[in-house]
Amino acid sequence: MSILPGFKFPIRYHRLSPLEILKREIKSKESHHIKHYRNLFENMIPTELLYDDLEKGKRKRVYSFEVTFWAFFTQMIWGYSSCSEAVKAVQSWFPLKKISSNTAAYCKARARLNYSRLTSIFFAIVTRETKLKESEKWHGKHVKIVDGTSFQLSDTQDIQDVWPQVKSQKKYCGTPTVGVQGLTCLATGLLLDWEKSPVLSIHDSVACRPMFESLKDGDLLLADRAYGSYMNISFLKAKGVELVTRMLGARKIKLARTTRLAKNDYLEEWPKPKKRPSHITDEQWNNLESTITMRIIRYTVNQDGFRSRKITLATTLLDPDKFPREDLIDLYHQRWGIELRFRDIKTTMNTAKLNSKTPSMVAREIVMLAIAYNLTRTLINRAIEDKKDIKYERVSFANSLAQIRHFSTMFKSNLSLEKMGEIRNDFNRILVDTLVIYRPYRSEPRAIKRRHNRYKLITTKRSEMFVPSQGKKYKKRA
Repeated sequence: MSILPGFKFPIRYHRLSPLEILKREIKSKESHHIKHYRNLFENMIPTELLYDDLEKGKRKRVYSFEVTFWAFFTQMIWGYSSCSEAVKAVQSWFPLKKISSNTAAYCKARARLNYSRLTSIFFAIVTRETKLKESEKWHGKHVKIVDGTSFQLSDTQDIQDVWPQVKSQKKYCGTPTVGVQGLTCLATGLLLDWEKSPVLSIHDSVACRPMFESLKDGDLLLADRAYGSYMNISFLKAKGVELVTRMLGARKIKLARTTRLAKNDYLEEWPKPKKRPSHITDEQWNNLESTITMRIIRYTVNQDGFRSRKITLATTLLDPDKFPREDLIDLYHQRWGIELRFRDIKTTMNTAKLNSKTPSMVAREIVMLAIAYNLTRTLINRAIEDKKDIKYERVSFANSLAQIRHFSTMFKSNLSLEKMGEIRNDFNRILVDTLVIYRPYRSEPRAIKRRHNRYKLITTKRSEMFVPSQGKKYKKRA
């Protein structure tokens, strides 16, 4: 008779064999395999670009292009995590291989990533996912939005030589900054192209011109007033690309040169500037048209709690019947969408500051960031493909990243096609079951409540800096 009723004493202790211990370790690490990200996204990336057929004849490495690509990708998906975390993810992918926790091999592998191959992957995703139906276009036009942003960089001499800090800042007090011109798709939210430049030495209207090669005949470019120069309009018209922009403040409407279409709706002849700008060649200058006909639209924005604002638009869409004034005004209000896409990339993905130490690695980080963003945005678009009443703006980008991180373990390699299809359908359902609340004209002050610690500011080289425990002034080491 047992002293403790209902309690059974074990007959003997079962010692686990080394093989059973290894199997348990593999199973515990299985939930962290970055190969699950590969299973989730691989049908969005051309196989011939991703896998190692391009590396035949080369020494077989643990950090092959495929492994390094997905490890780099997880860094972006996990909120721009460290290289140490990426190495741990690779260790969990190959639990039987004794991979060192030292990040040197992985960092060298990232530096070996072929930049042109990464950009080919990016543009392959863009080409496949931006084939719009006629119903997704605006009056038969594929609308693309252009704007500029910037990323802070590490303060190294190599980066300072390419993207220097602001000249007014004292040495060692500022940080290098790279300017990025971005081109996004209004219908899908995908990033279509980008161009890097020094943030202050080149104006946005000039820095964006290499991206004009990505535009096609019949496209419509939506931009703010920084891009509405005479030269840009001429270059776009030569490619068959239309433009909707806010008119430059320095340009004034001269009623003697206008033709009235309706109230606050005019056609105006813009003459060619008298002097050639230094940023275009003599050949380009001579090929410019002597005049350009532009359509000018004026309207007033009245919003509760704010003073009225008068806005003037300039566009190359001249037909008032085919392109009504109200539709153009509504279209320009959607230009702000690119600012929200930049917020997704920089704030939600935690990449406002890039940590690479060389310009070549900064370039690789930007293209990998663009790939990670576009793949996430593609998942959202595929989830709402059959839901015509839901737009991609209503799906939280932050929640989508969290779902990718936590649900990727469901996409295992040993699943049948039927089971994988069921998991994907359930994944898409959960992705859109909670939408962002629509709050038009919401305005909140740009202020923070949490106080920062009162640390001193760096005013000289860090190795020479000395901050005493008490006192208000800096002291340098002797």
